[in-house]
Amino acid sequence: MSLEQNTAIAMACYNVARAFACATGGAASGEIIPPLWEDLPFSTKEVLRIVVLRARGGATARSVHKEWMVQKFSEGWIYGEMKNVEKKIHDHLVPYDELPWGVRVSDDLLVGTIKTMVDAFKKGTCG
Repeated sequence: MSLEQNTAIAMACYNVARAFACATGGAASGEIIPPLWEDLPFSTKEVLRIVVLRARGGATARSVHKEWMVQKFSEGWIYGEMKNVEKKIHDHLVPYDELPWGVRVSDDLLVGTIKTMVDAFKKGTCG
């Protein structure tokens, strides 16, 4: 798959997860509505492209979350009840099963959308 296809999949799966947040008013995850794809920093888009690669390789939402936690911890982030970017505190640095329901649903939507789109590209039904 090309970089353009990976980027298209990353953008689509992000927008599905964002739509879920919009539909629930962010209440399901306890978070604010995520920004538009166009407004995301490059680093966040790059993380989503990596998630696409992992999901294409068979990763699940659970394993992607675990990898995300390892990355965050290696960058000096710690768990805290309220996310604070400046202090590198994140409330989702917990095992997958301890995440709020809405966060797990959003992660499942993200990975599920990736797998569906990858299948569509393989079958030639898009791109």
